[in-house]
Amino acid sequence: MPEGTAADIMGLPPIDLADRLAVAYLAFPVLIFFLGWFSPEVGGVLALLLLVGASPLFGGRGAGLGFGPSPGVVLIALAAALAWTGLGGAGHFVYANADWPTRDAVLRDLVVSGWPPSYGTMGGVDIILRSPVAYYLPAALLGKALALEWADFLLFLWTALGVGLFFVIALSGTRTVRHVVIAIAVIVFFSGMDIFGTNRFVVDRPDLTDHLEWWAGIFQYSANTTQLLWVPNHALPGWLVAALIYKHWRNPEFLKIAPIAIAVTPLWSPLVTIGLAPFAILIAAHHLRQDTWRAGVLPWSWLGALTTIAATGYYLVLDGASIRSGWTAGFINSLDALANIYVKFVLLEFGFLALAVWLIRRDVLIVVSALILLALPFYMFGPGNDLAMRSSIPALMILCLSAVDALSQVNWNERPKQVIPLLFCLTIGSVTAIHEIARAVLFSRWPPELHRNLIEVSRGTPAHYVARLSPLLERAMRPPQPVPGLSLTPHLNPPPQGGRR
Repeated sequence: MPEGTAADIMGLPPIDLADRLAVAYLAFPVLIFFLGWFSPEVGGVLALLLLVGASPLFGGRGAGLGFGPSPGVVLIALAAALAWTGLGGAGHFVYANADWPTRDAVLRDLVVSGWPPSYGTMGGVDIILRSPVAYYLPAALLGKALALEWADFLLFLWTALGVGLFFVIALSGTRTVRHVVIAIAVIVFFSGMDIFGTNRFVVDRPDLTDHLEWWAGIFQYSANTTQLLWVPNHALPGWLVAALIYKHWRNPEFLKIAPIAIAVTPLWSPLVTIGLAPFAILIAAHHLRQDTWRAGVLPWSWLGALTTIAATGYYLVLDGASIRSGWTAGFINSLDALANIYVKFVLLEFGFLALAVWLIRRDVLIVVSALILLALPFYMFGPGNDLAMRSSIPALMILCLSAVDALSQVNWNERPKQVIPLLFCLTIGSVTAIHEIARAVLFSRWPPELHRNLIEVSRGTPAHYVARLSPLLERAMRPPQPVPGLSLTPHLNPPPQGGRR
């Protein structure tokens, strides 16, 4: 009988230090949430169970001590992460897009108030901050220790760390500087061919700073750069877990850390968790079929994961029962019009690209990603159809990493015609990222507003960020702490349910 883990026997890469750090990166804010928002007794138990679920990260036979790529590749990855992150709203080094006043307000409120933050009471019930807050918590915690003025820069560092870990995992198979540069370029500029859709349905010649991705009108699949510059809180969990799945889904040892890796994502982005679910089913089906699941399934890991997802899930669904949702056909007057735009959307956003990758390399992950992206437009959730925008993030990243591998595997000299369709799709798609970067660089920078809270910035009660504290959580959480600034007053109506997270 050969010695070593099942992964060693099958010749699969080990779960290395970068992989474990990525899961720890996602889990750390959830640990802060449990200890900071819940009573010492309840929070202590939840934190302990989280650590139990994450215990496979701290060692074991399948845990490699290496960092994946060479030190030079790691340095290039971290430098690229700092530069790319610097174009976003975190840090406010350049122009920040329209979502950032709200993000700045959430960060500000988490720094200046106790936890859980309260925006007043209605009918004697506290209105608390109820949102996927994981992205903000490490920067907010350090901001409390230093000063509010540091919080935005700390959020930049936290974001860059996550992007850097993603790059290190994504580049783990690269061995030359040329391949590293190609991989980073593909990741940064990866997008659907939005410029074709914009030219056909919106305007012939959009300005260089125009946002191109709403050309279909009722749904959008966001470019990687769009995700980072607008919604890093959604992008980071989707990218990191997608990269881990892409690298390790056949590895039985991955079953030890996959439950907690997925379980901590709802507090970052519950819609990303939905997008990860089909990949979790694929992984389970593969290992059941291969009879390799016994090597990786750990009962205590599942206990920690299920407890974590139950506690964070209950918090996230407070006051959220009537978010606008329904079959897309119900929002469109003509089924013919829906069918027409749907076909164009799926072909331009990922269809042609997926086929181009398939010509070079065949992988079941490409099939699963395509099926997810084909299905998402049929159902709408949230005022901006957030289900399509956010649940698509993992599948889009799987396609992106597949394109990176396709370019590195193909023999460009012997089979140039095979790579031309993929290069065409990637080149046309890069226009979207160029527009996003141009807006960040060419528009005027504005500093974060540190004197207004979420209610003031939102000019009301943002139902997707606040909710009435339930009796169960009132007993389980610490007493809500008032947020300095404008608060809700009793004569206002209760916050409308639903909205965008």
